[in-house]
Amino acid sequence: MKEEFQIPYTKALLLAILVFLTFPLARTQDIDTLFNLSLEELMNIQVSITSKNPEKTSEAASILTVITRQDIEDNHCRDLVDVLNMVPGMNIAKDDDYTTFTSRGLYGFEGRTLIMIDGLQLSDLYFGSFVMGNELPVHLVERIEIIRGPGSVMYGGTAELAVINIVTHANKQKDGLTVVARSGWLPSTYGHYDLGFSAARKVGGTELTLLGFAGKARRSDAMAAYIGDNATFLHNEASAGLSTANLTGSAKIKNNTELKFVFSQYKNKQVRRFSVDTLTDDVSATDRIYGSIEEGTAARKVVYTYSTIGAELKHVFQAGSKFQLVPVFSYHYSFPYKRDVVREEVVTQRIKPILYGIYQSNGTEIIAGGEYFGDYSKIIRPDPANPVDFLRKSISDEGKDQILISNGAVFAQAKQMLPLDPYKLFLVAGLRYDINELYGSRFNPKAGVTLTGKAINAKLLYSSAFRAPLVGNNAFSRYGINPDTTLHSRISSGVSAETTQILEAELGLKLFEKLMLQVNAYHQWVNNIIEFRYNYNNRDLYSDNGGKISTGGIEFEARYQGRKYRGLLNFSHVAPFFFSHENPYAYSYQDPKGGDTYITPDNQSGYPTRHELLSVPGIKLYTNHTLQFTPKIAVSANALYLSDKYAYNGNGTSKKIDAQVIFGAGLVYNNLLPGLKLQLSVHDLLNERLKVATAWYDGGYDVLPYKGREISVLVGYSF
Repeated sequence: MKEEFQIPYTKALLLAILVFLTFPLARTQDIDTLFNLSLEELMNIQVSITSKNPEKTSEAASILTVITRQDIEDNHCRDLVDVLNMVPGMNIAKDDDYTTFTSRGLYGFEGRTLIMIDGLQLSDLYFGSFVMGNELPVHLVERIEIIRGPGSVMYGGTAELAVINIVTHANKQKDGLTVVARSGWLPSTYGHYDLGFSAARKVGGTELTLLGFAGKARRSDAMAAYIGDNATFLHNEASAGLSTANLTGSAKIKNNTELKFVFSQYKNKQVRRFSVDTLTDDVSATDRIYGSIEEGTAARKVVYTYSTIGAELKHVFQAGSKFQLVPVFSYHYSFPYKRDVVREEVVTQRIKPILYGIYQSNGTEIIAGGEYFGDYSKIIRPDPANPVDFLRKSISDEGKDQILISNGAVFAQAKQMLPLDPYKLFLVAGLRYDINELYGSRFNPKAGVTLTGKAINAKLLYSSAFRAPLVGNNAFSRYGINPDTTLHSRISSGVSAETTQILEAELGLKLFEKLMLQVNAYHQWVNNIIEFRYNYNNRDLYSDNGGKISTGGIEFEARYQGRKYRGLLNFSHVAPFFFSHENPYAYSYQDPKGGDTYITPDNQSGYPTRHELLSVPGIKLYTNHTLQFTPKIAVSANALYLSDKYAYNGNGTSKKIDAQVIFGAGLVYNNLLPGLKLQLSVHDLLNERLKVATAWYDGGYDVLPYKGREISVLVGYSF
């Protein structure tokens, strides 16, 4: 039986006050501000994340969250960690000692979630990863679009569980330049400091935009520990420092040609615990598995650098009033996990041409097209400890230091609007078929019904999705294919695609002019989970398929959008559903069959004694309240509640992390002087420190105590 949780009375009282403020404050008199969108406008934001043709959020056949510029300001978000804490169903997790997230109970890292900026991919091409923490200037962007569910029909094998797109500028951006400087202080050191700018200018018939950002931050300033031994270390600049530099821009010519580019470099400092790549002579199986090799904290500090360059050119040919033909050509350079010490490193470049057409007539929309991409990967700095590292397409290949993997796909989506006065009914059907040199073919269908009206909207959706094994999973000799196929491997040809099926339903009600309620339920099944396993013969990891898991849950959100008061309250609940209670462990060195995974490993004589998701709280509640005292001055308060959750504790056991409540508050003064903005924020007011746990394997790290109370100042000026 699950243990009961307790919250200290002071925190419980503060949380209750914030929650129950939602509706009484909604009755206060409204006054104008310069920044508010009405509730009607929020419901009808045009998003580009769900289709090749922008569509309204209420009509899209996906469960969506749109975080606007106003939301980011009201909630005093520093980065994507703060943004995702606002989103139902998403929770912060970690891999090794860096920050990632889960989506609806499942690990969202490594190929399961596609992260983009202005439609350009930021997720790397090696494992499909994206590390978070002071990574992007969220305080300067126009909005963040999130699909809380699969996106494979549109995006393919890197959008299995969710899709996130950061939109930097509005569609018809006014000319101007905004420069913002930020700084934050933790109890014992700096929290972050950075400088960013956003610019837009129209020159003739060309609209130009540019966004830049550079800064440093700390993941944590607390003591951290390893599981199973007495070693601890302090999160300082050398073990928890983050630095970021990115630049994003676009040129839109006469509304039919657009060129976009992104450059991003992110450095993450940490103390290694995952010791399969250690340079020491101690290579015993026990040490390799449990990471018990200890070289001392100083010797294990490492800097990981993640570099991304992307560009896209798109042109729209208008053929009459009903049809558009759109060719797109994109390039993506990905160099993740570059270390400051010698180790094998793989660089991947992707060339991707796309051609699709859009037909619209009398409530009918049909989108169809095809794409090809080639991933060219090369080992550029071999590891002296592993001089025979190589890339290959199958277990029979000799292997080389470079490889080209091809993928082709066709896709189609049809949407039909049926008028049912006073409502509109949309029928949506879509499909995607991929063929890949390594993992074969995948067919993914999608179907949905959406109903929209002035006071109600509803959605009923089904989708199939997949996670494609990328170069790091399938082609690189270190992790890709087990050379000894008799050793716990279920396949001899490599790693196949991970697959997901999901059912979703949503109901939205506009109770009053400014109050909207939304509730949705989902059930998802994930099979053939791509996982790491251990080969005793060559004392190293390899990728394989084997696990499966199913989760289901309910998500609720209430939003009040007034002139003097803005309120947000959301709630999410997630629980695992098991395929097999007798064989629960996919991530197992002894079990070749695999079973449910991402659950607590506790067992007695091989039978599980606890059935909980790792790192994921069963209940999450977030609330924010903003009072607009004058057109210039706004004060906000927010709270994040997370129920108890479980983390690895070593030796095949888990431990409970008690429930947490984390408070924040802030003040915004717009136009203190003409064009001048001042923002004061306090994050984690009571210094609770978000407890961040690993969601999918025992990498040797204990729970990460995230950075605590941070007092930050933002100063911006718009020209």
